[in-house]
Amino acid sequence: MRAICLSDSSECLIKSNDKGFSFKIMIAPKQEEKYRLSYRQELFGNIAEYILTTTQRWGKPFEEVNYRIFLPTEIKLDSLSYFPDSLQTVENKHIFFYHKENFMPDRNLKILFEKLFEKPSKKP
Repeated sequence: MRAICLSDSSECLIKSNDKGFSFKIMIAPKQEEKYRLSYRQELFGNIAEYILTTTQRWGKPFEEVNYRIFLPTEIKLDSLSYFPDSLQTVENKHIFFYHKENFMPDRNLKILFEKLFEKPSKKP
C-alpha cells in the first residue's frame, strides 16, 4: 500500500495491521489535496475483492475516484462487479479503467477469474 500526495509528491507513512491500514494526511484549512493510493493484494484463490462499501459509513459519496485494475493476460476474467469505463491491453496485461464522480458504492469491487495454464509440451 502506498499513499502519495500529488501536489508535492510526498509519501505518507502508512500503518497497517490484520484489520486494515491508516495514514495521516496534512491539509491546510480551506485547501484541497489529491492523493494517489496504490494497493496490491496477494491472491489465494480465484477471487479478488476491494472493499468500497465502507464509504457508506461516512454518509457521503466519493467526490471523484479513478481505479485501474491490472490483470495478467494469462488469467481469464470470469466477472467484475462493476463494468469498467474502458479497457486496454498493454504487453502482457489487461488494464481496466474506472472513473466515477459522486460515487456511493453499493457493493465491493469483486473480480472473479480463472488462471490459464500452459499445456505441457509433448515430448517425442
